[in-house]
Amino acid sequence: MKTGLLSALLVSAAAALPHLEPRAARYEGYKVLRMETGDKLEEVKKMLSGFNYEEWSHDTSKHIDFSLPADQAKKLKRLGAKFKEMHGNLGKDIANEGKPCGYKRTFSLFIECWRRWLIIFY
Repeated sequence: MKTGLLSALLVSAAAALPHLEPRAARYEGYKVLRMETGDKLEEVKKMLSGFNYEEWSHDTSKHIDFSLPADQAKKLKRLGAKFKEMHGNLGKDIANEGKPCGYKRTFSLFIECWRRWLIIFY
């Protein structure tokens, strides 16, 4: 009975693992950007209409958050768009979000843990 339970546990764990990496790989090299909209939402959306982006934000009266491939972010910058980069490599950040920060008592590790937390939950 213990062997059957252990086997079932191992099979279910093995089945869950492949679902973690493809999520991160899907966004490898993507950036998450925030553009202030104010009263110019239509202008911002018109500028973004030529790009393949995924909108993240729901409060578009103030800003719009979206993800897009890094090469498209460079093109957007060349068009003169002003934005704040929230994630430089979304795939890497997704892959890192489940990793422990470590338990060494150094200030730099504390800051790194805090930075990861802010990136994930901001």
